[in-house]
Amino acid sequence: MLGSAGTAKCVASLITYPHEDIRTRLRQPPPTDGPPKYTGLWRTLRVVIAEEGAQSLYGGLSAHLMRVIPNSAVMYAIYEAALRTNF
Repeated sequence: MLGSAGTAKCVASLITYPHEDIRTRLRQPPPTDGPPKYTGLWRTLRVVIAEEGAQSLYGGLSAHLMRVIPNSAVMYAIYEAALRTNF
């Protein structure tokens, strides 16, 4: 059960992490000496891939996985345990 929850969260994170990275970049304050580098989702995606390569969208993924996989596994285990008890 824990392995299934961890695997599901790992796959979900691998699919959605580039969106999280782009969202983080869009939250950065704009430079004071010119126009903002990142202005929208698709433009940011194109700029990041052109300047840094597609692999940069997964920077920091290992730290993210170390945080979310155990959390997901424990939450699922507690949820299942709560369902099995009659409150």
